[in-house]
Amino acid sequence: MAKDKKSFVAYTEWSETFEMLSDEEAGKLIKHLLRYVNDENPEMDDRMLKILFQPIKQQLKRDLGKYEDIKKKRAEAGRKGGKKTQKKAKQANASDAKQNQSNQAVNDNDNGNVNDNVNILSKESNKRALDFLKNNYPSRFETDFVMRYGKNIENKQKFTDDFNDTIDQEDLEWTDKKLFARLGKYSRNWIDNQNKYAKHNTTTNDVDNFYKNIPTG
Repeated sequence: MAKDKKSFVAYTEWSETFEMLSDEEAGKLIKHLLRYVNDENPEMDDRMLKILFQPIKQQLKRDLGKYEDIKKKRAEAGRKGGKKTQKKAKQANASDAKQNQSNQAVNDNDNGNVNDNVNILSKESNKRALDFLKNNYPSRFETDFVMRYGKNIENKQKFTDDFNDTIDQEDLEWTDKKLFARLGKYSRNWIDNQNKYAKHNTTTNDVDNFYKNIPTG
């Protein structure tokens, strides 16, 4: 019997053999059976009992062979399952590593963008708000400011200086959303005031010209 096997199968058909024996003979046979399954290598002196034990012994050997086959298959299944688990674990680790690399790449890219922005802000050309928008968002700067308002602004240098000073005074956060919104509002107000001033000058000039054209006596 296998050392790790703690039980065995007894068959009902064996009862016929035991029924043919006296209680003393049956007791000897059952003791011999138990010693056998416990690997005590018992010896049977009684020739008749020895013969009767042979079919029982052969059945126990067949059962032991089946047990060993089952144990082997289970061990093999366990090894395969372990390999599959290890494979899945490796795949999961590889996937995690790949994801981490991807995340790191994104983070590096994001950090790179942040660093680029910091570097851009540190350049001389980006010390003022309008230059920051022009250099970092050229397409939007062209469509949202130059095409929409720029052509109507007469004194562009004064507009640029005044807008930059306003942003510095307001201590506005330098983000595209906030700066473009402020630039749009500032441009509209500038153009309105510019038109009002031009109209006022036209009226004043007309009056002056009127008085100048009055004939003197």
